[in-house]
Amino acid sequence: MKKLTALLIAATLTLSVFPAAVAGDVSTFHDVAGHWGEVHLTKMIEARIIVGDGRGYAMPDKPVTRSEAEVMVYKLVGLEYNYKESPDLPREGAISLIYGFFGDEEPPLSFRSSFTDFDEVSDSRKYSVLVLEYMGLISGWNGKIFPHDTVTRAEFAALLSKAAGVFINEDTDFEGAELERATIRTPGITVKNLTAEYLFVDAMDGVTLEGCDIGTVVCRDGVIHLVNTSVTEMLAPRADVIADEHSVIERLLPPIEP
Repeated sequence: MKKLTALLIAATLTLSVFPAAVAGDVSTFHDVAGHWGEVHLTKMIEARIIVGDGRGYAMPDKPVTRSEAEVMVYKLVGLEYNYKESPDLPREGAISLIYGFFGDEEPPLSFRSSFTDFDEVSDSRKYSVLVLEYMGLISGWNGKIFPHDTVTRAEFAALLSKAAGVFINEDTDFEGAELERATIRTPGITVKNLTAEYLFVDAMDGVTLEGCDIGTVVCRDGVIHLVNTSVTEMLAPRADVIADEHSVIERLLPPIEP
């Protein structure tokens, strides 16, 4: 969680202009249906995180550059990004990028990677791989992770999709359902009776959590209302958190000064 805190706060302090994408309609894409990553690609297109080339192609098998990957992550977490050309991203680089924002679990000291080529991972990125493997976000191919191979747009979309978890886009009563990870990107909605280990909230126009039990909440900006809700830890660098008398925040993480 410390790593996530530092990177998210740093990102909010280095915002620049990036145009908002138009809502995506996956049916207009010619290369998504039947692709192995169709589910994840559809999720990212409908969330306006992948917009394609403007001619109806998502280009799922094209190598993703670091800048393209960073744009996807920044869109997901509600930040703006100044796009610059950059080299293709290796798999270990993609894992490191996702770890920086979503690597909120610490594996036990006894945990060992099951990847047979783990020794080929750069020393500076070994821990990122361990964390995401422990969290179940990466599984490799035939027991290998191929750390220095380039990652495709579909592969990165799948990794980001798993990290984000379930997208909550409308008023929803979960009736006590448990989710490991969830993301709210639709402003002004009310989410009731949700139990989740990790929740990212883009609350620019206000989001309400009612009767929820959440492990970690990350809310970058806006207003988040808590009604009869329990939160273990909350990172809210520029958000207004309004909690009623029946709500508990065990630990409010302080912003990091520039």
